[in-house]
Amino acid sequence: MFNSKASLMSVIALSLLFIVAMGFTITYAYFTATRTTVTTLNFHGGTALTVVGAEYDTNPNNVGLSIAQNAKTGQWQSKTDGGSWTTSNSAVVNSSLVLSGLKVKAAQNSGTYVRVFVAVKVDNISTPETTDGNLTVPDLTFVTEMGSSVATVETAYYTNKERQFISSNTSSNTTLHIQCVVVTLPNNYTGFVKFFDDYTVFNKSLNEVQDANYQFSNISAMIMLTSSTSNRFDIWQTSQEDSTYSFTY
Repeated sequence: MFNSKASLMSVIALSLLFIVAMGFTITYAYFTATRTTVTTLNFHGGTALTVVGAEYDTNPNNVGLSIAQNAKTGQWQSKTDGGSWTTSNSAVVNSSLVLSGLKVKAAQNSGTYVRVFVAVKVDNISTPETTDGNLTVPDLTFVTEMGSSVATVETAYYTNKERQFISSNTSSNTTLHIQCVVVTLPNNYTGFVKFFDDYTVFNKSLNEVQDANYQFSNISAMIMLTSSTSNRFDIWQTSQEDSTYSFTY
């Protein structure tokens, strides 16, 4: 354990945060007051999702995701040490790291399903002999509102791509936290529906004793969205066949 203020500085390097969705094209909506762009994902099969951050109603800079036109990968917003939402890929965290919560709206919410696969990974590099077996990664919490529902996907029903991702990011000195759910959007509501709240990966005061396992660790996070009008395993399996997603350092 460390108890000096100096030891708490520059303890976590934040990797690039990626979102990947299969087979979409990107269009942007522009807002005159802020010029902030909002991401719309168009999926094979006809579903279209517009995604914003959980705080977007009160903070238009919290767009949640940033994806270039026609790209398949982009960045998931985060904020460090109480700062502003950003997509910086080289953040150094002194006291806190928060990933943006997300809200989604389908072109027609009724009959639309969204599969959400989220992973948070902590690589411990503080000392060669130390593993991070005692490191606690907070639970990934999904929320429901406006008549939506969330169903946890059992590991037996993970797709091949999801299994491959887990396998390639599992090691003895790594903490990998995974959650996969299917969100059913509401039938009688046409607005944004929050499904993932702001997620605090790490939060310590500079005056507090810090877990030694977080010293100089690399933290990565990835979220993958897939959308369909049918909640069937074979559909999810097929929809992800051409997708590629990974942590990038």
